Amino acid sequence: LAAAFRGSANTLGKNLSQATTIEPFGPGGEAYANYGLIVRDIYDRAWLVSDALGDEDSTVKVSVLIARDGTVWAGHWRGLSHRRADGVWESLALPGIESGSPVLALAEDRAGRIWLGTQDGRLGVVEQGRVRWVQDLHTPLQALALASDGRLWVGSKVGLLWVNPLNGEIEARLRHDPRRLSGLAGNDISGLLRDASGAMWVSGYGLGLQRHQQHPALAVRGPDPDPAAPLADADVRALLRLRSGEVLAPTQSGRLVRLDGRPGQDLATLGL
Repeated sequence: LAAAFRGSANTLGKNLSQATTIEPFGPGGEAYANYGLIVRDIYDRAWLVSDALGDEDSTVKVSVLIARDGTVWAGHWRGLSHRRADGVWESLALPGIESGSPVLALAEDRAGRIWLGTQDGRLGVVEQGRVRWVQDLHTPLQALALASDGRLWVGSKVGLLWVNPLNGEIEARLRHDPRRLSGLAGNDISGLLRDASGAMWVSGYGLGLQRHQQHPALAVRGPDPDPAAPLADADVRALLRLRSGEVLAPTQSGRLVRLDGRPGQDLATLGL
C-alpha cells in the first residue's frame, strides 16, 4: 500500500506546483481521508474487481484511514478491512449483514476507536476488534470526521449530523435552510475534513464547499458564476488537504481544483 501510495503521489505531483507535497496526514483528526484520486489510481492499477459488480458499477469508492497507531483501515464495497502487522489484510464481520455492505466513510475518535458509515445508513464503531452498530439512519453515510471539540461529524445524503462518540447520541441534525446564509449550503454531503487550524470543511453535490470556523464563521465557494471558472461545477466529490495548506477538491465534471485553504484567503483558486 505504501509503495502504491508513493507511486500515485509521484504521478499526481507532475501536475502540481513544485512547492506542493502529497503525504499521508499525521496523528489526529486529519489522519482521515479517502485520498480521492490517489486511491482511485491505486485501484485502477492494482485492485481486483469483483465479478459481483455489474456494468453500472463503473466507479467503486474506497475509503482509507491511517490510524494513529499506524494501522491502515479500508472501507470497500463489501465492508471493512484492516492491514495486520504481518502485512495480511483481514476483514471484519458486519453484524446482521452476512453479504456485507459498502463502507463509504471512516474516522478515528480521541479514544482510538474506528467509526464507519455504510451505504445503507448504519453508523458503527470498532471496539475490541468487532463492529458495533450505534445508529441506523436509513440514508447513505458518505463522510465522517472528528471535530476539535470531540464531536463526530456525519455527512449523509440528507444533511449533517453531530454525534457524541461517548454515547452515540445525535446532538444535532443540520439541513440546508435558504433563510440562513451562514448555514449548510446543501444536504448531499460528499466529504468532511478538519484542517490544522481546527476548521471543518464540508463538500457536497450542489453545495460546492464550505469552511466552518467560529472566527471567522464561514467561507463558501461554488458554484462560480463564470461557466469557465474552476468551481463552476457545484458538485464537489471529496476533499484533501496538503501540508502546504492547499486543498484539493475533485469535481463531478472531472476537474481537480486547487484552493488556498489558509484562514483569511477566502478559498482563492490556485489552479487546476
